[in-house]
Amino acid sequence: MDDLDFLFPDDVAADESVFDPSQVITILSSGGGSWQVPLHEGEATLSVEVALTRAELAVSPNTEYWVNGVQVQRDHQLGPGATIATVGNVKGG
Repeated sequence: MDDLDFLFPDDVAADESVFDPSQVITILSSGGGSWQVPLHEGEATLSVEVALTRAELAVSPNTEYWVNGVQVQRDHQLGPGATIATVGNVKGG
């Protein structure tokens, strides 16, 4: 028995899920935070809203969202590899 085997009973396996780094959306905050949100299998895009929800982030109503130097709304669709820059109050994760 390994030293850490007690953490995983026989009927529970360790979470070995690893996401493909090319299949993530990155959220950056003006406060220095960074979150990666993987797309689920079969998803081609995510909205800014869904990405924020999956990252468990709460944002102030006046937060701005920027993608490739263009300001976007929360319903904007993002593809894999996209980076969202948020300017405003972002909490959570």
